[in-house]
Amino acid sequence: MMWIVTIVLTAALALGAASTTRADEASELATVRTAMQTLDTAFEKEDEATIRSLVTPDHIAIAPVYGGSATVDEQFALFSDISYSVYDASERAVMFLDPQTVITNHQVSLKGTFRGNSLPSPVFVTEIWVKQDGKWLQRLYQETPTSIP
Repeated sequence: MMWIVTIVLTAALALGAASTTRADEASELATVRTAMQTLDTAFEKEDEATIRSLVTPDHIAIAPVYGGSATVDEQFALFSDISYSVYDASERAVMFLDPQTVITNHQVSLKGTFRGNSLPSPVFVTEIWVKQDGKWLQRLYQETPTSIP
């Protein structure tokens, strides 16, 4: 009889721990999604101070318009060369790799130009976000041109 009580108590503790973990993850997910939206808005407004506050110092962006990878300063230098008339993003799929790291994926349809040339569209976007000093920061942004069948 004692072993049944032990099994029931162990199961109850495990379920409670799993429930707390899911609640913590849901809270972190909401926090990281807020950071993502804030960064998106900062790029739309070309708000360099907010962008710097939401990316790591060694942040890298990879996109066709950059011709490879670009630092934050290199991205800022290209702001005047990029013009968007449409930026239609699907909802991000977000997956925790560990409690301090998430990877996101989503598709974006673009209309606009870079130095007079049409932007590739659609693109598949992958981002890596890391939690540093209690704050979610984007570490990597990568756009890959795709075609829809």
